[in-house]
Amino acid sequence: MNHNCQLIVFSNKAYNAIIDETFKKDPIETGGILLGHVLDNGTWIVMEVLPPGIHSTHEYAYFEYDEAFVNYLANSVASKYEQELSLLGLWHRHPGSMDYFSGTDDGTNAKFAAISPCGAISGLVNVDPRFRLTMRHVAYPLKYDIVDFEVGDDIIPESYFELRHYPKVGLHPEIDSIQAEDVKKNSGTNTVPTSEHPSKTTTKNGVVNIKEKSNNRKRAIHILEKTLMVIGALTLIYLFFSLFSPKSEVPHGQQTTEIKKDKESQDKDSKEKKASTLPTKEKNDKTKEKEKNNNN
Repeated sequence: MNHNCQLIVFSNKAYNAIIDETFKKDPIETGGILLGHVLDNGTWIVMEVLPPGIHSTHEYAYFEYDEAFVNYLANSVASKYEQELSLLGLWHRHPGSMDYFSGTDDGTNAKFAAISPCGAISGLVNVDPRFRLTMRHVAYPLKYDIVDFEVGDDIIPESYFELRHYPKVGLHPEIDSIQAEDVKKNSGTNTVPTSEHPSKTTTKNGVVNIKEKSNNRKRAIHILEKTLMVIGALTLIYLFFSLFSPKSEVPHGQQTTEIKKDKESQDKDSKEKKASTLPTKEKNDKTKEKEKNNNN
């Protein structure tokens, strides 16, 4: 079994929950509990992120979970999946750009790391001014390693999203079979670690190579970025040549000739208009003269 955490993958729902809780409590500290699966290839999948609880304590530079609420909710949420979720770790926000753990955080992280040989994962959120999440693996007794993370339901095997009851058991399942299964699964529960009650986590086999999916996504993004860069460069080159390329100019002599032609054309039109008015005037004069002679 690979006890080192090499990659963390968040479901869309889980990552959205962290952002939502951070912004709702802004600017004070808050946090949550991470539930999911640990794969044999060193990948940790965070399926659910639990809220800190009704009676949790929130201050600008201090935060404390509502342990009773979180313990109850952890077991309730974990059991709703066909592949029951395990307690992976926690996250909380720090003020400003403080992206390292305090002495109090070290004590909490050590408790989580003692749960399993795999250790735990712990996240720090900063808003400076953009949302920023830093994930670390915590090995017992207290060794931190920053771990890359990915977000996306498409990276996670579909089997991990299957719910325990519906639609697998249909609309009308038998309660006896469900209760028997509950007794079987209740041998191991998800409990937030305190000095009074330790917890236990399990590891799952990676059915699908999640790292390969993650690498494929990174390659696709890289290719897209390169393509956009090439398109942008070609657009800039086109604009440069359009703006600064020498424009074809009409020779000065040809311009003068064209001006003369335009002037001659205008003079010709003017003469034609005058000529069209002369016959009418002459005709009127002759008519007047004829009427004068008739009167005499």
